[in-house]
Amino acid sequence: MSEREKESRKHCSASDERKSSQWLVRVMVIDASSTIREMVETCLRSEGFVVQSFSTGVEAMQRLRQPDVVVPDLIVLNSVLPDVSGYGVVQYIMTKPQFTHTLILMLMHHNGVVDRLKARLAGSKSCLAIPFVSQYLLQVILKMLSSLSATSSGKSTSIRDEMNHESSPPYVVW
Repeated sequence: MSEREKESRKHCSASDERKSSQWLVRVMVIDASSTIREMVETCLRSEGFVVQSFSTGVEAMQRLRQPDVVVPDLIVLNSVLPDVSGYGVVQYIMTKPQFTHTLILMLMHHNGVVDRLKARLAGSKSCLAIPFVSQYLLQVILKMLSSLSATSSGKSTSIRDEMNHESSPPYVVW
């Protein structure tokens, strides 16, 4: 394990209670930066998430079109991708009925009002400014999933009950 992975794990480790819970979340990560992809992957996998990553929007959309695809619960993607913008990927996802319940977290280099509005209008549930601390990433994701958990029925374990209810991280847009 590299020093970077060790450092990322140290910063994003959650409580033992949450690690022992029985919920499984599938996450798709789309980012051209291998550093950001690896940091997000390491953080989420250390918390028990199932993660699949892509370096371009086209690769991700091709995978999402396949008939055997397992629909992700959450997609974490950069607003700036080399082939198609993150906004374009989100707009594509929003047109497909199988992704109705898939949450979108947009990672943004430019965190202006227009950029946040553009992400929201495309269909993003939340945004996080780059650079970010992995513990804030995890906190934002858990808040997003708790809203999904609160609206769905039939789950015996509420993700909201397992979250750390500290104040919102400073990089969260909404």
